[in-house]
Amino acid sequence: VDFIFGGATAWFERCLIHVRGNGYITAASTPQDQAFGYVFSNCKIDGEPGVQTYLGRPWRDYAATVFLNTSMSDVVRPSGWNNWDKPEREKTARYAEFGSSLQTSATWTRKLTAAQAATYTIRNVLAGPDQWNPASGERNITQWKIPLEVRRQMSKPTRLNTAPLVAAMSSHNGLDVKHPSVFFDSTRGDYIVSWASTIAANFFQAYQEPVEDSPRLFFARTKDFKTYTTPQLLFDPGYTVRYGMIVRDGTRYALLHEDSRYEVRQLRVAFSDDPTGPWGPSSDTIGEGFHKLVTIALAGDSTVAEAGGWGPGFRDSMGTEFKIVNFARNGRSSKSFRDEGSWSKVLAAKADYVVIQFGHNDEPGKGPDRETVASGSYRQNLERFIEEVRAQGGKPVLVSSIVRRNLTEQGKVKPDSLVPYVQEVRKLAAAKKVPLLDMYSLTLAACESAGPEGCHEWNAVASDGSPDTTHLGEKGKREAGRLAALEFRRVVLGSNRH
Repeated sequence: VDFIFGGATAWFERCLIHVRGNGYITAASTPQDQAFGYVFSNCKIDGEPGVQTYLGRPWRDYAATVFLNTSMSDVVRPSGWNNWDKPEREKTARYAEFGSSLQTSATWTRKLTAAQAATYTIRNVLAGPDQWNPASGERNITQWKIPLEVRRQMSKPTRLNTAPLVAAMSSHNGLDVKHPSVFFDSTRGDYIVSWASTIAANFFQAYQEPVEDSPRLFFARTKDFKTYTTPQLLFDPGYTVRYGMIVRDGTRYALLHEDSRYEVRQLRVAFSDDPTGPWGPSSDTIGEGFHKLVTIALAGDSTVAEAGGWGPGFRDSMGTEFKIVNFARNGRSSKSFRDEGSWSKVLAAKADYVVIQFGHNDEPGKGPDRETVASGSYRQNLERFIEEVRAQGGKPVLVSSIVRRNLTEQGKVKPDSLVPYVQEVRKLAAAKKVPLLDMYSLTLAACESAGPEGCHEWNAVASDGSPDTTHLGEKGKREAGRLAALEFRRVVLGSNRH
């Protein structure tokens, strides 16, 4: 029963379909905006003795199933199709046949002409919006890039008193309010609050069937977040939706929403000339490419660089949802990094975030090409970095230097000449309202907590075999990078995800 089911687009070529029990071969839940569902081409249907089956039932309103040139035994019922006791779906279900051995009698399904049947090719059916060619694997990807501010907002839940909305939804069979999102409509001068609605206890059933409380998107308008207009349906794409956000995209509006047909959430987008619709067909917007769109550039010295810094550990801990580009270089200060042209490369990357850490080579004694004054030229260099990143639309993130792991006999980290530079970074971050990753404090605490032996394991090994307490060995790169990633998520993204 229903042994071929779901919302996918699929092509079945020369398949044997053997029916073992009374019921339905297919139960398609094809979304309305999806052109094709199941196509069976040159297949054969047989079954156990005495079994009677339907070709399909419309699991969702716009179920799409087509049989082409298929040999059907008497296991298939004469009517062929069943409306699942929902006669209204006879008007929306997309069932069709051509050239099969059994001419079914259901009057509400289509009998294709030869010209119509010829349009059902593997290439046409499986192409999708990216025009995928199943033979060559080639596809034409046209991605809509979600604005950075929207991506940041998507990682933070909206803080909103939903009690008035819940009360207003009481007339909709007790639907609740999930994942509210706020959009300011500058044309009307009020706010549009959109949300997904379902009865939580019935969520699984709502995922399976289009029951009355199936998750769909609603909206209401408000000026003061105390009184709202009567809730109205914002978007019902025909599949389970549990999140939606209205954003402006030039002169039009985009509705980002999660399609819960997939185990891993899939973001889709629909467009409209009005922030409350009607919305056009929704389509995959970013898929696997979404996470790669958020780029983080690292600018710093050797304690951030690949060979002896926390950059590699940061990349591993941030995971595949971010693209990490490490421009940090050994022996560079805030002065020499700019003078040699490395900073120009950072800006050319046009990263979403630029993470900046200098200090170790800015200290007195490093030579005129590198050294700076903590409260003078060092601070001025960092200020310029901040301003230039912001000028091109990026987000600067300041980082204090990691601690030098020189310990007292009691296992405490010895204060060193980095402290004035660390203090200046802290003050500048507060003054310029720039996110701060205080890696000095984090690495100091981690080192002392690990004890002398554990702290020693962080160290690189100098050329003479002695411990290098400035640069990081493999464990140090991994652990310090993990701390930096956790702090980035907490401070910059407002998340405590590990």
